[in-house]
Amino acid sequence: MKIIKSGSDTGKDKDKTDTEITAFSKMDPECFDDAKPSITHEIITELHKRGIVKYLISQNVDGLHLRSGFPRNAIAELHGNLYTEKCGTCKKEYFGDRDLGGVGLKPTGGNCKETNVRLL
Repeated sequence: MKIIKSGSDTGKDKDKTDTEITAFSKMDPECFDDAKPSITHEIITELHKRGIVKYLISQNVDGLHLRSGFPRNAIAELHGNLYTEKCGTCKKEYFGDRDLGGVGLKPTGGNCKETNVRLL
């Protein structure tokens, strides 16, 4: 097993094995699938219903704001959403319960119910 040095050039490097680095750096692609909205998500949704929060800007990709009931037309997801597919023709969005494998607009395998065009 190869030893990998990590740290800065201050002489305080810590040795890590390549196995430890790999285990740390690999993200489970299904890690958000079972995630549930927190009380904070629910409170933000309630504040929107009461007219206190007008619009939400989020950097999260986990879909928890939408799962909490926050309306899609009142949220900007700056980095995308792991659970949203979009029709390139009619622009209709589909929010699902499985990670689509990333936030980039690429074909997902589904088809739009309106246009039958491949979803992105």
